[in-house]
Amino acid sequence: MKTPIRVLLPGLLLALPPVSALVAAPGPGEAPSGAFALWNGRDLSGWYGRGTEDPTLLWLMPASALQDYQNASMETLSSHWTAQNDGLQGLGTGLHLTTREEYGDFELWAEFSADTGAKAGIGLRGCPASLPEARGDDAPSATSWHALHLQLIGELLTIQLDGSDKVVESRLENPFDPTRARPAPAHGPIQLQAIGGTVRWRHLFLRPISPEEANHFLSLRASEGFTALFNGKDLTGWQGTTTGYEVKDGTFVCKPGHRGALLTTEEYGNFVLRCEFKLPPGANSGLALRAPNFGDPSREGLEIQILDQSHPKYSGKLQPTEHNGSIVGLVAAQTGYLRAPSEWNFEEVIVDGQRIEIILNGTRILQTDLSKINLLQTRKIPKGLTKKKGFIGIAGHNDPVAFRRFEVKRLADSGP
Repeated sequence: MKTPIRVLLPGLLLALPPVSALVAAPGPGEAPSGAFALWNGRDLSGWYGRGTEDPTLLWLMPASALQDYQNASMETLSSHWTAQNDGLQGLGTGLHLTTREEYGDFELWAEFSADTGAKAGIGLRGCPASLPEARGDDAPSATSWHALHLQLIGELLTIQLDGSDKVVESRLENPFDPTRARPAPAHGPIQLQAIGGTVRWRHLFLRPISPEEANHFLSLRASEGFTALFNGKDLTGWQGTTTGYEVKDGTFVCKPGHRGALLTTEEYGNFVLRCEFKLPPGANSGLALRAPNFGDPSREGLEIQILDQSHPKYSGKLQPTEHNGSIVGLVAAQTGYLRAPSEWNFEEVIVDGQRIEIILNGTRILQTDLSKINLLQTRKIPKGLTKKKGFIGIAGHNDPVAFRRFEVKRLADSGP
């Protein structure tokens, strides 16, 4: 009897990418192009033992203390996990088998089998994610091998089981935040789990995904209906401080020492905005929303902060609503998801009435309803708070921040 397979994934089901987004491994035990083996095929080198715990706690430990912690776990770990001839075996008790290295965006291939009553699990960036379960009444089918292929970009998780043409996508959740406001971390270890019985893992391969590849993937998701606002050649279709910006190499850049708004010539009410931006070290800029064609967008409209807040010059000087991705002066965004300076970031801004959502590099860093903000705690109320439409664009602040792939899709009026 064939073992029934159930795909259990947490979170909201999203629009599915093309099946070709996940490319199967060449063959059993063969590394896919660009991938490397997570297991050395001999022992537990490169792994340690850790439970289901917040991975951000690891970042607070000095390097020497972290190494001592990892080494101390090995004695306990070895009584629950062993390296077999063809893979790794967990007895279903004790700590999870955890990589010493941390990973951000990646593609992973693995094969797993589970005895009757046992469950295979996995932690991605240290956060548990539900996996397909192999269960059955007869031992031979319950211990058969199943091929797992997954991709994680931002918080977007896609899983393919046994080469099926059905790819399931969901969000990787952060179970360590009781408010559920903070997303899963941008990087962390991979954990192999054996729950309630013996589980075996083999043919483990990982391929890191570069920012360029991640941005390309994100640009293809639900891409219908978008209109490009930048032609890659000049500033046709833009108004405002056009002399403060220049076009070069398919991007438009704020000239050093210049500030002011570069705005569309059309107004927008409800919309989805997508763009890519690249910050030099310490640079500051912003996205203008619901702005008039005069004045400072952060006062006359709304401004979404774009800022290399990790630079030492901002240390201890920023309010929460001045962090990258925040609606300046109103709503603070979650931090830790901006890429390093000089790497391209992919940002999506959804404006639907008073609801605003910001997704950075595949992770939702802000979700708010402007009508529910406590204005008594707001020092300066921007006029865009009550506007239903306006121009969109760039709010330059003297730094040469580069933009490309600037596109918009109008949404229907959500009503009063």
